[in-house]
Amino acid sequence: MALLGYSPVSLESAVIGAMAGYLSLWSVYQIFRLITGKEGMGFGDFKLLAALGAWLGWQPLPLVILLPLSLVLSAE
Repeated sequence: MALLGYSPVSLESAVIGAMAGYLSLWSVYQIFRLITGKEGMGFGDFKLLAALGAWLGWQPLPLVILLPLSLVLSAE
């Protein structure tokens, strides 16, 4: 759809979303690795959030992170 010009997300928003999605989880990974010396998550997590950021734009990324987190915390 983006090739036809019917994308609901602008190219700028998609690129920023992909970068923000990847770098946000990559930063958490690096901080965790520095503190504990262990890997806390795989690189697929970064790629998945980058893909979601590119698809949805950067604006809903906090919701994409917080909604599943709240569901997991409420299930315990």
